[in-house]
Amino acid sequence: MSIAFSSPSPNPSRKREGTIFPHCPLPSPPLPPHALCLMPHAFPMLSLTPTSVSLLSHTLDQVDAVAIDRRSGPLAEERTDNGPHLVFADAPEQRVTVSITRTLTRDEPTLVRPGDMGELRLTTAPSASDAQRRTIAATVVVTSVEHDFVRRDQTTVARQRLALLALSPDGHTDPITETLSDAH
Repeated sequence: MSIAFSSPSPNPSRKREGTIFPHCPLPSPPLPPHALCLMPHAFPMLSLTPTSVSLLSHTLDQVDAVAIDRRSGPLAEERTDNGPHLVFADAPEQRVTVSITRTLTRDEPTLVRPGDMGELRLTTAPSASDAQRRTIAATVVVTSVEHDFVRRDQTTVARQRLALLALSPDGHTDPITETLSDAH
């Protein structure tokens, strides 16, 4: 997503361009102030009941949901002497986190521990067919493995929550990759 910022500075011809995602080039003529170009498969993402999930070469069963969230680090902000409001803002640092929630139906050894690093791969589709299947992959570090118990239909079930931090291969490339397959 790219954003063209128009500054209400004393020099109205001054424009700032901030590229947040390189997937959408700035159009010509420039965007009007505060116009956004959204990627067709933009993240953050929530996948309920993904088709398959593997983490550090382990297949995870009974996955209820996978959430990919993005948070900014310190913001770059600019003000002028003309008033109290921001005239420019950017989020130059990002933190991409992944949360996996699953139901444990039997005794299971802990397959991953905080500090473990490897590949996360999940496949999801809008229906049971292979049409519009998406494969999401990322190199991740496990930051926490937690368990709790939930009462469901007169029984108690165990839930596991895995928290992961996605890593970029070079600091510039998005840590999450997505592959679309359109099987017919």
